[in-house]
Amino acid sequence: MMGGMRSGFKPEPISISLVASPQIDSPSPDGAAAPARAAAAPSGVPDFDRLRRALGHSEIQPSQLQLLHHIGHGSSGVVQKVLHVPSSSVLALKVIPVEADEAVLKGILLELQTLHESRHDAIVSFYGAFYREGAVHLALQYMDASLLDIGRAEGALREPVLCAIAQPVLCGLAYLHRELHVIHRDIKPSNLLVDTTGAIKIADFGVSGNLAHTLAKCATWVGTVHYMSPERISGGSYSYDSDVWSFGITLLELGIAAFPYLHDAPASAQRLSFWDLLDFIVESPPPTPPAHFSPPFHQLITSCLQKQPAARPSSSQLLSHPFVSLHAPIDTAAWVQAALAKLPPAAPPADAAGSTIAPQPRHDADVTMEDVVAALGATPLLAPPR
Repeated sequence: MMGGMRSGFKPEPISISLVASPQIDSPSPDGAAAPARAAAAPSGVPDFDRLRRALGHSEIQPSQLQLLHHIGHGSSGVVQKVLHVPSSSVLALKVIPVEADEAVLKGILLELQTLHESRHDAIVSFYGAFYREGAVHLALQYMDASLLDIGRAEGALREPVLCAIAQPVLCGLAYLHRELHVIHRDIKPSNLLVDTTGAIKIADFGVSGNLAHTLAKCATWVGTVHYMSPERISGGSYSYDSDVWSFGITLLELGIAAFPYLHDAPASAQRLSFWDLLDFIVESPPPTPPAHFSPPFHQLITSCLQKQPAARPSSSQLLSHPFVSLHAPIDTAAWVQAALAKLPPAAPPADAAGSTIAPQPRHDADVTMEDVVAALGATPLLAPPR
């Protein structure tokens, strides 16, 4: 998870520049062509050396960070809770080893560009980055828990809570889709974060794809298969509407405290193979909420979980769905604080608390352009289930 920085310390994110190339039009959510941003070189390869130089001038430096404890790890790296000593601010430090797997380099470049350009209350804030010991370190806003953690503590969430979650998440998705022309590609409970102020934010752009760097559709496999739309898991092309499917599955899971395709399955069948998931998602009818949910919630989930992508509403259209304004606002801060009190405290490793992340010498050979070429030509690995 990634509380925010002290109001007096708001460094500007680093500027990530890529080599200019001929422009490629990318689709906007309403179908019109959107102007492409400066993207890749004619070979399709971002200038990683320029990126590395930019990282070297980040306002946040490793010598300023004190490791508090490890938060968790994923398919591409680890997340640590750190103290930024000059500002007395707690941050989340995402550490992505570039030598761990070549295919992850493309995700790093996309994440840095997305984070740099993101300015929205429903998106985790980005405070800087640096490159050290063969890894890119991203300094992000610290959040207290994910909705996966909250769901495990609370069980099935009530409709007013689901309504309070839906509004900011849809605002964040609409911003990504309409303003940045980005597909998140990994919306799930563990990538929706909360803090004690009641903020709910979208995180983890390690699998985001910038449509300005592609043609109209994507043809890559990135993300967690449980939340993939039918067109994605079957290997077809996909666009913004794949995030809408993932949002629907995620909201339904939070409401029933179970992965929707397993809600009525016997205990012996609580683990699905890839082929089981493929069959469920592509061949079976989409899951629906239990009868005790309100008609507007049923309608919202049904509209998100349409097998045909064109039949799904956009994230912007969903913001005006009756369910989003159905319930009176709740005190999300009080709800988050009560839920966090049910979680076990995180114990810092005995050898980690108080240690300083010391600066290390850089070696030009750590990352070469050949590495980037290989990474961008490689097939992205399928992330393991959450």
